[in-house]
Amino acid sequence: MFRRVTWVAVLAAAAGARAQQFTDPFNYPAGTTIPGYTEQRGDWRATGTAVQASFIGSVVDVVTNDALTDGVACVESVAIHDGTVKRIQAAGPVAWYLGSWPNDFFFAAMVLDVAAPYDGWDSYEVRVYTGFSYSVVWTGSISPAVPRARIRLQGRSLGGRDPISLDVFFDTNLDGLWELTASRIGHRALLAPGKIGVNGYQGGIVDDVKYFGGALALLDPPRVGTSIRLAGHGGPSLAYQGACSRGHSGIPLGSGLVVPLEIDVLFLLSLTTPTVFANFAGTTDASGAFTMTIHVPLLPELVGSVIWASALTYSPMGVAEIMPDVEIKFVN
Repeated sequence: MFRRVTWVAVLAAAAGARAQQFTDPFNYPAGTTIPGYTEQRGDWRATGTAVQASFIGSVVDVVTNDALTDGVACVESVAIHDGTVKRIQAAGPVAWYLGSWPNDFFFAAMVLDVAAPYDGWDSYEVRVYTGFSYSVVWTGSISPAVPRARIRLQGRSLGGRDPISLDVFFDTNLDGLWELTASRIGHRALLAPGKIGVNGYQGGIVDDVKYFGGALALLDPPRVGTSIRLAGHGGPSLAYQGACSRGHSGIPLGSGLVVPLEIDVLFLLSLTTPTVFANFAGTTDASGAFTMTIHVPLLPELVGSVIWASALTYSPMGVAEIMPDVEIKFVN
């Protein structure tokens, strides 16, 4: 995903690199132990193909990964509705978990079943938790109710006293596209790097967790004939490289690392056409931020089509962080 020389060099180094990307299908033996995770709130069990929160509880349950702690990150998961639970339930990803119960702090995105006949996810929320208390910063309904949903929660500009910029996405029909999105929800907090994980309430089930060590978000409406910006955040003063493609099935780099794009004609053009794909290579600033720009041609045939963008950071040691895939659907 680089200009030819850099692409070869980073691929060669990737096998020995420490890149912060992680996937977990939660295929652990059924039981009350989830290897590599800590139950921060409530009780969890592995089902053999997923993890499930306790059926009884007065607070949202949380389990976090023992190895992943970061201040700029993106985490997503699939929330599965338990059709046997005929009462309120919820599930989704957690990011920046700090402290311990009951004096903890974290962000949670979730889908919920809050209305009879309790037959699927009928609403969504983004919450900020502080111990027993939480505030809802974004909410809405899902109609019709769905049995599964994919949820992505990422943060940018996590710079100590700086506001936290959240980007939240919901894929409610699992078609690979985001049906609901909200971005740039700011919260001011003295936030240190925290753990990532998942949340659940009264039997909510979670599967297929993905974690990216960096963040990438679209800042402008992707209108044809305009310039649109992509804001990225990774480690400070690192080289970065961005690219686009028509698909996002993944480009393996070795050692389990996968760039969420595909090698196609658009991918190659994005590496070699800076007049259209501007600032797709450079260096992150002292806070880890960078901005890429796409000068979208005024071509009516682009309207309705979808492309994907991603980026990574690297050093002479190899890949440092891989950013998530950003959906760009062109409009008039």
